[in-house]
Amino acid sequence: MEDHTYGGNGQSKYIKYDLSPSLLRTCRQMYIEAADVLYGCNTYYLYCFPDVLHEWDFNPPCSILRHYGFYPKLPPFSENKAAAKVRHWKILVSSYSKESSISHQLPNRSLIEASRLMHTSRPQSAKILVIPQGVEAMPGLGQRYQNINEVLRPLNLVRFSKGLFAISDASFDEIKISVHNLRLVPQYVSQIEGNNSQDALVKLINSNAPVEIGSEMYSRMLSYCRSFERYTPYRAEMGLRSGESMREDDVGSIEQRYYRLELENPFKQWFAHDPFHYLHPIEEALDSARNASELEDIVKFKEKRAEALEYLEPQYQRIMTASTNIREYIHKQKRSGGVFDLNDGSCHCCHACSHEEQKSRHLQIDPVGDGLVLLEQYAASFVRDAPVEVLKEIKKQQREFDSHYFHPERKELLAKMNKEFEFGDNENYLELFKRAFTNMEQQLLEILDTRKELFKSDLANDKRCNIDSDHDCGSHSVVDWDTYDEVEAEEE
Repeated sequence: MEDHTYGGNGQSKYIKYDLSPSLLRTCRQMYIEAADVLYGCNTYYLYCFPDVLHEWDFNPPCSILRHYGFYPKLPPFSENKAAAKVRHWKILVSSYSKESSISHQLPNRSLIEASRLMHTSRPQSAKILVIPQGVEAMPGLGQRYQNINEVLRPLNLVRFSKGLFAISDASFDEIKISVHNLRLVPQYVSQIEGNNSQDALVKLINSNAPVEIGSEMYSRMLSYCRSFERYTPYRAEMGLRSGESMREDDVGSIEQRYYRLELENPFKQWFAHDPFHYLHPIEEALDSARNASELEDIVKFKEKRAEALEYLEPQYQRIMTASTNIREYIHKQKRSGGVFDLNDGSCHCCHACSHEEQKSRHLQIDPVGDGLVLLEQYAASFVRDAPVEVLKEIKKQQREFDSHYFHPERKELLAKMNKEFEFGDNENYLELFKRAFTNMEQQLLEILDTRKELFKSDLANDKRCNIDSDHDCGSHSVVDWDTYDEVEAEEE
């Protein structure tokens, strides 16, 4: 039996589908014995049109999903538990859009959802029925069609046993076209005949080739980009579209002031002459990559991801260089008589010591100054790169912007260390140095962790960039302040 009852005019909610799923609720035994008949012996129709109100009098979307047009707050039907049990699908696909609208720019999101559903539920068979060009044209309204290969792109997510997936032209009976349209049959044009791209798509779907999931790859990309940002609201807003916002509960209480004052994020500003593109390259790349991932356009996603990674790479290299320099300094000073002498609890300055101690410890001031300079260079390496346009936006709120990054475990400590060093009072140098260094190392470790995960969802050997996600990620260890380094210990 095929679930294909004509409704039209948005009446699918009230249609009798000649199915009696309520019998499954009689008892558990009835459900166990009859569920496979309902979901496995019937073929369910699904109607996938572009994201516009269709003036054409079409069939209801599906008996299982008939309420989705009436309750938009329902979860995506790719997560519908009943639809996931269906074993056989026939999916009617349209590429039509009215010439006077912008619908030709919009994706067929219902087909994207259907593809995600079939990717996770793995039905036994599916047939894609493509409506021929001309069938949907409304008199006097003109017509425009999306590229059918682009429309069908989300089906790259799907895999079937060979021979159980097919793409064909939809028949008039399957479309339920009116008698008026039947007079125009000679004018209808197939979008399937002679289309080599669709032959290749069917071959791919009827294979065991690995599937790359755009949403998974985007999530990894977003985590890596966010690891370079320290201010929680800016970090939370990365990747959000215009009109989307984080709730105050999603950030710490300290940063809730940002939302109460409705401050502008300089990294999320648009070009004045082009309000559809962000000033900052990372935000622009994230926006484009998110769109591509939602459309399962993996090629475009990887191109946009590459743009973001290549923009971040110089800063990543600066951070790694600064980290290496300060680690070498720590390595040299973790020894007897060094700045980080484990057996020396006294200060490393002159003014707080006796005359004899001053003579023996005077040389320690230079290593302390070296460490402070290296620590400041390390902190500076974490400042995000930005084009001139973004820097000008920052200037409009410079004091507020600077206050966002005056973290007690980083800039505040550095300011305190500089003040104490200037007045020759370095009694707390070791403690302050460790705290500031540890704070920066925590951010670097997050960068390294997310960098290692960047390409874990890439199954095809085509990253579209030359970024080595494992570079320096495995060799970065936590500094042990309670022991000398082995080499130095042997020398002593």
